[in-house]
This record gives sequence, C-alpha cells and structure tokens, in this order.
Amino acid sequence: MSTDTTVATMTTVAAGAYMIFAKTVIVGPTGISDTDTCTLDAGGSSIDSSLLFQKQDHEGGMSLQGTYVFASPGTILLKCRSTNNRTARLTKIAAIKVDPLQSDAVTG
Repeated sequence: MSTDTTVATMTTVAAGAYMIFAKTVIVGPTGISDTDTCTLDAGGSSIDSSLLFQKQDHEGGMSLQGTYVFASPGTILLKCRSTNNRTARLTKIAAIKVDPLQSDAVTG
C-alpha cells in the first residue's frame, strides 16, 4: 500500500442520512517502522482519517467514523496508504441509517 489503496467498499448505499463506522488492522513485517494513513470516504467526500505510526510493531488497528447524507444512492470507501507496503486485513464498514441526523462539533 505505498499509494492510496481501496481496502474496502460498500456500494449502492441507499439515499439517506448515515452514521458510518470502519475499522481495519494494518499488518507488516516486524522490525520496520512505518506510518500508515487511512481515509473514510462517503459519496466522494472524505469524512474521517486516521494516522498510525508503528515503531517496529507487527500490526496496529485503526477505527474511523463519521456522518454523511446521501442525496442519491452512493458508495463508501476505506482507503489506506503505508510507507512500507503493509497490508490491511480484518476490515469492516458499517453504515447505520439515522433519521433525523444531528451532528454537532465539540471542543476539547
């Protein structure tokens, strides 16, 4: 995964408001430091991203979440990038339809 690689896709998500969750485990050789970045996209927009720095560990987990309102059927993607060609496994995406959707920014 030295370039952005789609590691999971949820297609034909019906129109509506959703709370979206994704998780993956990044795996690679022990003894090599690495920086991994994953992005959760819905309807062509980035809704969350996560960075994982692994200092000679074999694997690490990432969780992402966000909200999105699809005006028409769309797609959810989890894309990841690794500096040392690690792989993603045990990847899952869940989309829960919610009505009405309320999402407020918090501070802290």
